[in-house]
Amino acid sequence: MKSFTNILKIILLLFLFLPSAAKGQLLNNSVISKEGLIRSIEALTRAETEGRSTGSSGIALARDYIYDGFIEAGLQTMERSYGIGFYHFKNNEKLLGVNVVGVVEADSSLSCNESIVIAAHYDHIGIIEGKLYSGADNNASGVAALIEIAKQISHLKKEGGLKLKRNMIFAALDAKENDLSGSRHFIESYNNERFGKIILMVNLNQIGTTLAPPQQAKTMELLPKNYLLILGREEVDSSHSKALATLEECNRRGGYNMVLDYTFYGSKEFYNYFNNIGDQTIFRDRGIPALLITSGFNKYTLKPEDRADKINYNALLQRCSLLALWLGNIANQNYGL
Repeated sequence: MKSFTNILKIILLLFLFLPSAAKGQLLNNSVISKEGLIRSIEALTRAETEGRSTGSSGIALARDYIYDGFIEAGLQTMERSYGIGFYHFKNNEKLLGVNVVGVVEADSSLSCNESIVIAAHYDHIGIIEGKLYSGADNNASGVAALIEIAKQISHLKKEGGLKLKRNMIFAALDAKENDLSGSRHFIESYNNERFGKIILMVNLNQIGTTLAPPQQAKTMELLPKNYLLILGREEVDSSHSKALATLEECNRRGGYNMVLDYTFYGSKEFYNYFNNIGDQTIFRDRGIPALLITSGFNKYTLKPEDRADKINYNALLQRCSLLALWLGNIANQNYGL
């Protein structure tokens, strides 16, 4: 019954935001699923992936899974294939990194010279002193969300009449743990002539738990049941005043009622630190407005205990649904950032 209610939410919200022509075509049901999220996180964190250290045979298995997810979603390739390789150095060792990038292209009938990038790093820190660091929350959760959101946006365009004015670029980035090398290469090799100017980057990093809610309460009952921490609001608001206002409207009118916290626990020091260590910083340094979206860093982060049993799949499912709804709206033909 809950999944049916979520479907109705998405249909209702899209009817509210889409232009009249698209409304008549919208016979959509959501393709985002809890089962898909579980499948992705279990695949990315299985022992064979060896903690997804960049350049390892284990991360190649994780990469193959992401390829399959992008194929299932029907994404177009950015270059000749989904995989875009690059070399970088770690401790004087030359390593091969591979970004996995797929695109839902803007409607060909519309004039388009802009793109939105949704990204999540898929590498982790591997095996250290014989212990497997599987990185379920960090960042298999972000990659699982990336795949499900890509499926939904692609599905809405093909089956629901969603008109995209902007290209939607979905990037699973490698080598975040190695000096953000994957996002650096993405920016350096980006083809402006084909895809136009990147006007917004959204980085999904650790969005799978409810272990670090953004507000303290006297009793557990008063803690938010679901929430998102969003870093980078000031920069985005200064360039795109409607972007986060639209997220809040989708949250409210869709009945998600999540706590959206823009302060990172009210700590300016922690906010500045975490806002400057993720892939979004590479985009922001190039003058591209960028957001980090997370459910917070907790006591299991970067530890062997960050396993799939720590993920709150119901919360993650709601987050994916809300983010897909929001991203579909800001890429829509009638929406101005």
